[in-house]
Amino acid sequence: MKANELLLWLSARRQGTWQQFRNAVEELHLPSEAATQEDEIASEDADEPDVYPLHHMLRRNLEVLGHVEFFANDCASGWRVAPPVLAISEQSGFPIGVACGARSIGMLSRLCDAVDHSELRIEPQKEGPDIILLTARDQLEMEQVVKKLGLMPQRNASLAILGALSSVADFVSACVATDLPLGAETIQRFSVSNLAWQPSTREVALCTRQGLFRFKLRYQRMYFLCLNRKSYKVAAEIGKYFLLWRRRVRVLHYNPETQRLSVLAICRPPMLLERALVLCSGMLPSFDSESRTLSYGGIPEIVARVAFQSACQEAW
Repeated sequence: MKANELLLWLSARRQGTWQQFRNAVEELHLPSEAATQEDEIASEDADEPDVYPLHHMLRRNLEVLGHVEFFANDCASGWRVAPPVLAISEQSGFPIGVACGARSIGMLSRLCDAVDHSELRIEPQKEGPDIILLTARDQLEMEQVVKKLGLMPQRNASLAILGALSSVADFVSACVATDLPLGAETIQRFSVSNLAWQPSTREVALCTRQGLFRFKLRYQRMYFLCLNRKSYKVAAEIGKYFLLWRRRVRVLHYNPETQRLSVLAICRPPMLLERALVLCSGMLPSFDSESRTLSYGGIPEIVARVAFQSACQEAW
């Protein structure tokens, strides 16, 4: 993959439309499958990461890594590149910084010139741009490196992101009810018992006491959390974790010894929560196709505990 070239291309243009992004992905990566109208869906949930359409997979990865924002308030029909920052956290008692946001050839050159090679690591990763990691002996040294590079520091990045998030339960309680759409091609309901999507109908959604429904229209998929005959448009991940909380089903698992957090891919965390996990190490989650699980590495225990609270999951 040429994810590095894609990020450089996006950074040079700063913002654009969804179609421009998709065209750039196709030009740089040459996906094997022909594009269809269904591929134009602007918002998906990653139930099957290994068969996820390429441009949607890259969109999610770039957003989780903090490089690009999609469909934000001031770019509702496209994307914008985030300013370059250094997301600082701590691993094994030492500060590390993950380079996020815009990139350029000049910035990469300055990084190599300004930072001792023992403090700078550039590592490739599958399905995403190279990880740029800065390490230091202590916070003072990290501050000096950041000042030398002229990057904006984001201290305690993962905890700062999690601290700004509402819990799944609080987020849903603040949602405003909306009508269910008409004319959906297919309608599915998320089964908490089976952790899978199952066929359903609009009539069932209208009268259900509690359920998450996926409406597939011609150009998009929309997700509605239906509670006591009222419906609320939500992100798929928010709706899933709300129902998991209501049913007291635990899907997040954390091992303090290995500092790894794992979850079934169909229960992928909400995007900003996932960003907090990824920025602990700068690494995208690994996917096990046999167990259908995602695994996040380098997660300090304090970050894991706050992430569990945000997702309304029972701690280990």
